[in-house]
Amino acid sequence: MARTIIGLFDDRHEAQQVVQEVAALGIPGNRTSILEERDMTPAGTTEPARESEETGFWGRIQEAFGFGIPGTERSSYEGGIRRGGTLVSVGADENQVDRVVDAMNRHGAVDIDQRSAQ
Repeated sequence: MARTIIGLFDDRHEAQQVVQEVAALGIPGNRTSILEERDMTPAGTTEPARESEETGFWGRIQEAFGFGIPGTERSSYEGGIRRGGTLVSVGADENQVDRVVDAMNRHGAVDIDQRSAQ
C-alpha cells in the first residue's frame, strides 16, 4: 500500500533534488508532486490565491496532490509556501518510505513541528 510523504523546503533547488532522487528510486513521476507559491497564483494575476476564492488555497493543494493536509499542519505548510518555500509530495510503497524520508532530510526538509513552535 502506498503512503504519502510530504516535505517542505525553503530552497527550491533542494526540493528539485529530492524529486530527482525519488525518480532514481523508481517511483513514477505521476506519484510525485511539487508545489510553489507561483502555482497558487490564479491565471492572469500576480497575487496568490486568497482562501475565499473559488477553490481556495487548500483546495488547490488537494487538487495538486490528490489529498488534503491535516488542519494542525496547514498553517505551517501554507506559511512556508507563501514565504517562497516548495512543497513536495511523494506516493511511496512501504518499502520505499524510509529512502524517500532520508532523501528529504538530506536535502533540508523543514521540521514542521519545530517551525510551528517558533
